[in-house]
Amino acid sequence: MFLDKEKLDKIVYNLLSNAFKYTLSGGKVDFSVQVDETIHQLVIRVVDTGVGIPKEKREQLFKHYLQNSLSGDSMGIGLYLVHELVQVHKGTVVYEECRGGGSVFIVTLPADVSVYDKKDFLIPESALLHEEELRHRLSPW
Repeated sequence: MFLDKEKLDKIVYNLLSNAFKYTLSGGKVDFSVQVDETIHQLVIRVVDTGVGIPKEKREQLFKHYLQNSLSGDSMGIGLYLVHELVQVHKGTVVYEECRGGGSVFIVTLPADVSVYDKKDFLIPESALLHEEELRHRLSPW
């Protein structure tokens, strides 16, 4: 699985930051990471009991500079950044309403290197790619 640790840190930081920002004192924030080997995906889930996201704002949730009326100090770039960084990893990020109030953000990243092309890397002929290709050719599965 190819991951850019720095980008993954930013994804997690922004999701957790929003969860804590919009969850009142006494609320709950859950963070989980799971590797689903049957579908070859890494799944990151952030669930909070915060204020949630109004239905009319959900379509614009991952747009650049969405200003949320719930927080006057927000520039709205965090979720946009999450969305863009997840796309770089060929993954998805979705929002779901949490039963009883709050938000659920689910990031799914492929754990299969075959989703990437050589052009997806800064150094197309890198030793890391050659090593991975060799491992694939030699692996019986």
